[in-house]
Amino acid sequence: MILDNFEEYDDPKTYDSENESYKEDLPFLLKWAAVCVPERNGTNFIC
Repeated sequence: MILDNFEEYDDPKTYDSENESYKEDLPFLLKWAAVCVPERNGTNFIC
């Protein structure tokens, strides 16, 4: 028996219906992405 991590992607419609809850967070994330800039070291952000 071969196990892989791709089984959940076999049915795209089911995957989408189970994993689209992040979409309600997009307006919030886009707002903060517009005001945050990376510091010179590239690992931290100033918001």
